Amino acid sequence: MELNRCAIYLSHADVADALQFLVRGSLLPETIGEPRQVHDQSEIGDEEFGVTKEGDWVIVFADSAHFLDGETLGLLKEWSKSRDIFMWLAQSTTAGMWFEMWRDGQLMRKWVEIEGVVEENTGTELPQETPGYFDGSSREDGRDEWSTSILAGEITGVTITRIFEMPFSVYVGRNG
Repeated sequence: MELNRCAIYLSHADVADALQFLVRGSLLPETIGEPRQVHDQSEIGDEEFGVTKEGDWVIVFADSAHFLDGETLGLLKEWSKSRDIFMWLAQSTTAGMWFEMWRDGQLMRKWVEIEGVVEENTGTELPQETPGYFDGSSREDGRDEWSTSILAGEITGVTITRIFEMPFSVYVGRNG
């Protein structure tokens, strides 16, 4: 199964916070239309954004291409001043994996791998990481495109399996 997705988890947030985040990032239009409801994340199209809430976390789920620009990622710093933010991104086509953990407006951890090469590895390992798993070593340890989403489950308590089962409110993006 091909995975070209990104999830941004906002702690202590509500759906309105997530929508404001997407508008500020120029991903949703200023006037947001009524969402449609889906019960499977695979129903979220390339130009759509799924938003759901589970426990203390609001999750934005979308095609990974939307979150690769500096403007959108710059919002993570601003929005993390009042909450923890965990973002993971995976692309099967490039064998790309990426995650960031933000707290108090500071990047705590960032890890990026593309085509088996670790491009960036900053910050201290998070307590939920298996020691040495996200380091500069090869993929012989079993790391794959799903690894960042599994780590997200360890941090937030919302597993990737649960995300695939959750209902989402789906909003059409600015380019949709």
